[in-house]
Amino acid sequence: MNPTCPMCHKPLPSDERTGPFPFCSGHCKKLDLYRWFNEEYRISVPATPEDLLELEAGEETNKGEVP
Repeated sequence: MNPTCPMCHKPLPSDERTGPFPFCSGHCKKLDLYRWFNEEYRISVPATPEDLLELEAGEETNKGEVP
């Protein structure tokens, strides 16, 4: 099963790992960015101190790993 573009849901070729990935085109990539700028996407719950501690703990365990 091939992944699909998160904007238009067209299937992506299996070798499509460069360019606008995970989008099928530059247009879909820009449309996603536009939605972020216009606050159509948002994090609905503020981060709690526990969330931040969990994030920091995850970063500590990932130190030294090659991304």
